[in-house]
Amino acid sequence: MVNKAVLMILFMFKIVQNVHHRFVKHWQALLWATYYTYAEFQNAI
Repeated sequence: MVNKAVLMILFMFKIVQNVHHRFVKHWQALLWATYYTYAEFQNAI
């Protein structure tokens, strides 16, 4: 049971790594969009 859980975690981590490596620029754009939205929200207040 424990080994299976560890394998699942490693498998998910590998998927996340692959997705991040493939869409790193998209993640950067999302980060900028989030920061910009947060800045606008702060200005609105």
